[in-house]
Amino acid sequence: ESGIILVFQLTSKIRISAIKLDGNILDRGFILERVNSEVGKEYSKEVAERDVRKILSLYMDYGYFNARVRFTVPSEKRAVDMVPLRFEIAPYARATIGVIDFIGNLAFSEKDIQNTLEIESNQFYQKETIERGIYHLRERYRQEGYLSVQVLPSQVYNSSLKTVALTFHNVEGLSLIHN
Repeated sequence: ESGIILVFQLTSKIRISAIKLDGNILDRGFILERVNSEVGKEYSKEVAERDVRKILSLYMDYGYFNARVRFTVPSEKRAVDMVPLRFEIAPYARATIGVIDFIGNLAFSEKDIQNTLEIESNQFYQKETIERGIYHLRERYRQEGYLSVQVLPSQVYNSSLKTVALTFHNVEGLSLIHN
């Protein structure tokens, strides 16, 4: 009798035994809630690579534009096919806000806009603070009847000065309130 003999070699999945965040200065829980790798889940190099990009993005949101992140896992298998996943984080210097410019603002002075944004030069850059300030500015415009206002921020990071220049382009539109 002739035929084909198939041999299957079954291996168990390699699972994550621990997640280490070496060099981390942000809240550990904050990071672990946002990455896809989890203790007890199957280890995936592709997922760990996406997690590196996510951690790097979180650091950039907090002004660490020069941060570096990489991951490592031991090459030898651990007991019961478990491996610790280690993210090595080098945050480097945190950026401060440098120059703040406003374009297209006719309804309010630059000082009024900056006070509404609650953003100042030399404070640490944080994306959430910028977004919250933009929300407040849009609300202020809407209170004055500018219902279609757009506030378009842009930023330029200067790596030698470790500063972020912010520009807010305000497209006010028409006010529905006439004095």
